[in-house]
Amino acid sequence: MAKKGLWRVRSKTDSKRWLLNRSQFAKNTLEYAIMEAALLGRGLSLLTSTPADVLIIGIGSATIANFIQYHYHQSNITVLEERADVAHFLIDWFQIIPGPRLGIIVPDKQEPLGTIIENQDSKYHVVFYNMCPQSIASGSCPDERTLSEHIIRTMVKRVGDQGGFSPIDHIHTLTRLIEVSREYKMPLCRSRSST
Repeated sequence: MAKKGLWRVRSKTDSKRWLLNRSQFAKNTLEYAIMEAALLGRGLSLLTSTPADVLIIGIGSATIANFIQYHYHQSNITVLEERADVAHFLIDWFQIIPGPRLGIIVPDKQEPLGTIIENQDSKYHVVFYNMCPQSIASGSCPDERTLSEHIIRTMVKRVGDQGGFSPIDHIHTLTRLIEVSREYKMPLCRSRSST
């Protein structure tokens, strides 16, 4: 596959591309998810095929994309990567397959992280960022304890702050992530030391 033909950019993102500067993320020691209040009770519910638009940034993006694509195949997924070689790595190593509902974007201009996140409310139902935290990126991550203590707690807290719904579906989704990881005997993201 030719490199120039690798990226499929959906129309909703054609007019806005970003070059991420991950040094802006360093002050955040925990992974986090920014979500619309009704998202997992509607858009990503196992009981409905209602589409949800999902943006995934940072460490763990391949696993999250694979999980959502497999279990919530009606969702529209956009993965933002800083460099083309990283995007190729996702495709080769994690079998991420760009298609009608999954796009990998390597942006062509820089924009501050805060602006990127602020601008997503109207475009995406959910934004995942660094689901495998930097602090454990050199080891096996995230394990069940990390998922339960950091990811699930952080997701529930952030979404719960918006009020008006139950976080049960969020916990169910991350619990399924644990189960899928165990079933395939694979870490939720590969460490830099993995071969």
